[in-house]
Amino acid sequence: MFKFLASLVALVSLSVSLSAQAGTGEINGSVIDSSGAAIAGAAVTVNNPATGFQRVLRTNADGRYNLPALISGVYTVKAEMTGFASQQRAGIE
Repeated sequence: MFKFLASLVALVSLSVSLSAQAGTGEINGSVIDSSGAAIAGAAVTVNNPATGFQRVLRTNADGRYNLPALISGVYTVKAEMTGFASQQRAGIE
């Protein structure tokens, strides 16, 4: 029964950073559950609505993701994993 309840906990703690250098930067972070456990294999979608750019990547075994060499702009990042609620952050510059 505990495993069933744990599967209903939302995907949380989407951490991102964009560090600009010469007009480019990167978005990286980690996806963890409410207990702090890493979520490996989560789909992370990075999107820039102004340019139409979109990329989907997967978290590694440590729940981390990295998307380097992005053109400076405003991004939205969404994390999804089966059995968890999706989590989204918008307005990342």
